[in-house]
Amino acid sequence: MKSKLILAAFICTFALSCGGNLPAERPQLKQLSSTYFSSGLESGTLSGPYSTTQFSTTDSDISINSNPLYVHSGHYSAQIHFYICGDSTNPACRAAHQDDDHSLNIWEDSSNPLDLYADGLSHFLFQGYVYIKHPEAGATVDGIQRKLVYMWADTSSPGNLWSCMLTTDATNGVMPVRFVVQNYPLGGQTSSYYTTAALRYNTWYSVEIEVQDSTVTAPPWDGLVRVWVNGELVLEKTQMDLNRGQTYPIKVWHIGQQVDRGNYDPVNEYRFWDDITLSAPTSSQ
Repeated sequence: MKSKLILAAFICTFALSCGGNLPAERPQLKQLSSTYFSSGLESGTLSGPYSTTQFSTTDSDISINSNPLYVHSGHYSAQIHFYICGDSTNPACRAAHQDDDHSLNIWEDSSNPLDLYADGLSHFLFQGYVYIKHPEAGATVDGIQRKLVYMWADTSSPGNLWSCMLTTDATNGVMPVRFVVQNYPLGGQTSSYYTTAALRYNTWYSVEIEVQDSTVTAPPWDGLVRVWVNGELVLEKTQMDLNRGQTYPIKVWHIGQQVDRGNYDPVNEYRFWDDITLSAPTSSQ
């Protein structure tokens, strides 16, 4: 049976393979007491009515994987394929600096029939397992930005209101993890915070992100961000200016989005997600 609120983690040195290490568990965040969404992909499908366990997507580049090499637990995981050709003379390869967007999406706004938390989450804990497969032969390994989870306060664009993301940048096959806050429409600035974690290809990692909106409209701010990788706290930022105290909670979680390349670098790679949970306090606003 899959863990829901508590995700087992492999204890390993960051930027190294987890090898044969034994799993360990990080204590559950007691204050985030209500599970909003939890899926181990064990339905074996991605298309269907939105529910607390079922994603709904029609993206042809996202599919159910049953190859046990790329399953964290159970029988299935979600497979996301990213592809951009690198021929500058071919219009199909698009621009030199180009992103490719594909993601599993969790929505919490008035369009969601569940609508458990009014209109978005102002305090939440995202948990999931991610496996970044080494890029295919001929594809770019380094110099690619890979967003892991992209979280928006506006469901139509990250450039409206505010947004945040957990992302990586690859150098020599190592992907340092950083957390980015974009709140410029609210008068703030885009800020990037490096964690102490770095990922490698072909390894499962547990990723946990806790975000709590700021509730005041002037300093000192009271927003917070915490990030765990493999159960270890790798970033903790308090007194964060996240949303300027405005009533703009996060409404959508784009899981897997995106890759971003420069200079016509060819992209052809796969990413796998499994055991995804989103929880919140019983009252999140």
